[in-house]
Amino acid sequence: TLFKNKKYIILFLLALFFLTFALQAARVFAIFGVQPNLILLFFLILLFILPSSAENLFFLGTLLFASFFLAWLFFSFRPVQLLILGMLVLSSLLYRSVLTGVHGTDFLIIFVLITFVFYGILALTGLGGFQWHIVLAEIFYSLFIGLPLFFLMKNAQ
Repeated sequence: TLFKNKKYIILFLLALFFLTFALQAARVFAIFGVQPNLILLFFLILLFILPSSAENLFFLGTLLFASFFLAWLFFSFRPVQLLILGMLVLSSLLYRSVLTGVHGTDFLIIFVLITFVFYGILALTGLGGFQWHIVLAEIFYSLFIGLPLFFLMKNAQ
């Protein structure tokens, strides 16, 4: 399975974590101003592929906390936005159990829900705007990239 050697998987996930931030910051996948939310994809895929345990939840929380400081120190992300995103990802643990139970469908529902709530919060707090066409384009573009990655990682377990 993917999680046999914890030392290597943690190093792999940390490298993937930094790569995700670098790609997001460099806007490598931006098309006509629309960019997939690679950071949200990364954390949600982790949420679904890591076995449920306190140790893995702590690891996910630590990565979210580290991402806050990483964004603040090195990248062009606003730490408050990342903190909101992190809280939404962690809160998805509360309602994940009442969804369909089908991992792909639940991933899709949670991703769309978090994206809409995230941009809604940003619009309400004045930290960002909510333009339907941009948000919908980001959702479709992110899922175009994220769903194949999700199923690839899920099947690699």
